[in-house]
Amino acid sequence: MILDYVAPRTLAEACALGREPGTVFLAGGTDVLVWGADGRRRLGRVVSLRGLPELRERRWREDGSLYLGAGTTHDEVASDPEIQKQYPVLAEGCRSVGSWSIRVAGTLGGNVCTAAPSADSAGPLLVYGAELELTDGESRWSLPLVDFYMGAGKTVLQPGQIVLGFHLPNPGYHGAAFVKLGRRRAMEIALVSATALVKLDDADACRDLHLALGTAAPTPMLVEGAAEMAAGRLFDEGLVNQIAQAAAAQARPRIGSFRCDPDYRRRMVAVTAGRAVTAAWDRAQDEGRVS
Repeated sequence: MILDYVAPRTLAEACALGREPGTVFLAGGTDVLVWGADGRRRLGRVVSLRGLPELRERRWREDGSLYLGAGTTHDEVASDPEIQKQYPVLAEGCRSVGSWSIRVAGTLGGNVCTAAPSADSAGPLLVYGAELELTDGESRWSLPLVDFYMGAGKTVLQPGQIVLGFHLPNPGYHGAAFVKLGRRRAMEIALVSATALVKLDDADACRDLHLALGTAAPTPMLVEGAAEMAAGRLFDEGLVNQIAQAAAAQARPRIGSFRCDPDYRRRMVAVTAGRAVTAAWDRAQDEGRVS
């Protein structure tokens, strides 16, 4: 049940309203409206961010990097030809979110700010080194996405602060893959997901590697040490297994989850991580090399 609904016209007004106790921001509404409908949360004042043009900006820079407003929907990301070309695994992750009706309403910013460990956009954003642009209505600042999460459903955002958008550096030639494990192929929250990004040199040796996991810990996470394990090495099953086992060792699956036994989830972390690295490496060989 929503007691009060407000649609501010400016960022400053939205942030001021957000500082009042009991206020919840609404972007696409695919989470907030469900909370209110099923009684999970008692919603006092809901402040809509839909009418703020600053959250709808999209800018390509001369260096090939991209700024995406937090109000960009999953469908807009998944269907954009330029994003598919430059950041293919982000389009892939957004394409896996819910149903079409969820993707055309749900936003990139909302998916990240909900801070669900299973957020399908989070892994791709992490491997691309995304930075958030934040505001409190008066000033703006940037923060790496990896530093944004504090726990399941918790972020560094303080009352009245809003995520404006995402800065994505130009990844250059690379291969990337998003692997999602669920009980079915569509409209499913991931039991485990893995996103890998690989860059190769002219000799097919690894120049860089990033690996992110979803639903493997209280927050979406990057696997530490993955780049160091792969640096200068050629692809082989032993290397993939080493990285996959490191991912499983760093996973911190929730105990008591009704959706998945933690031991099974840890084993599936290794499986999905291995599949993601293998697919990303194959695509890197097809896409070209980093000189």
